[in-house]
Amino acid sequence: MPKKQLILTLETIASLLIVEILVLVIGIRIETLSVLSGVLAPAITAQQFLFTFLISTALLLFLIKTLRRQRIIFEVLFIISVLLGVWLIFTLISPSAAFILALVTVALRYIFPLVIIQNIVLMLGIAGIAAALGLATPWQTMAIVLAALAVYDIIAVYGTRHMVAMFRGLLEKGVIFALVLPDKPTMFFNPLNKVQPGAGFFFLGSGDVALPAIFVASAFREGFGPAIGAAVGSVIGLALTTTLFAWGKKRPMPALPPISLGTILGFFVVKLFSGF
Repeated sequence: MPKKQLILTLETIASLLIVEILVLVIGIRIETLSVLSGVLAPAITAQQFLFTFLISTALLLFLIKTLRRQRIIFEVLFIISVLLGVWLIFTLISPSAAFILALVTVALRYIFPLVIIQNIVLMLGIAGIAAALGLATPWQTMAIVLAALAVYDIIAVYGTRHMVAMFRGLLEKGVIFALVLPDKPTMFFNPLNKVQPGAGFFFLGSGDVALPAIFVASAFREGFGPAIGAAVGSVIGLALTTTLFAWGKKRPMPALPPISLGTILGFFVVKLFSGF
């Protein structure tokens, strides 16, 4: 594997690991702080999760097509999404100052619009939301969701291609719902407005990180071992994805199928060896 592709592979693996480690830390912390149970999302079914996902995607596509010159709405959506996740994390540290700390953290993304700040803030937001959803959701529900969305990802990228159109539409507006990973570490300090696909950068979609992280949080309900198994499996799946991308034609590809497969298999391997 060429050096640049090796760097990208290591960066993608590290990004997913950081988010999943944060999810596990949140899970451990919440176990000892029952007062925080109110910040977790209510349990939902697979049908509710998928329906909400599809409606949200359709609405976002509609807004992108109808508000071509408007950016503020998409910035607000980004800020609210990230702010909720970051707020949960700071609630574990300082409940009284959590919201202010979350606001300051998200503000840094706009005060210093660099690739590295974008990634740090987005990873914190993803970890917080993933923990809130996953810790309130049974693993069976998330297994169905991962399997269904893996099929959806293939259709959305290779069939309807609306996922590619949605990403490009948001990128044109300067709103990046993805981790930006450069093939040179020094490019982490590049300004976001200089980032373009194929110009030394790989984009890891927030959903490709959030969904396995939610499953890891769900698996944590079964014990630390199954959660670790799911996390290891997701990393193997992501490594396979980046390897395929490295040896392919460098065009958009669905990352979720191998990630979902690895996540679910890793969980079941540990469950089987631990006596289920």
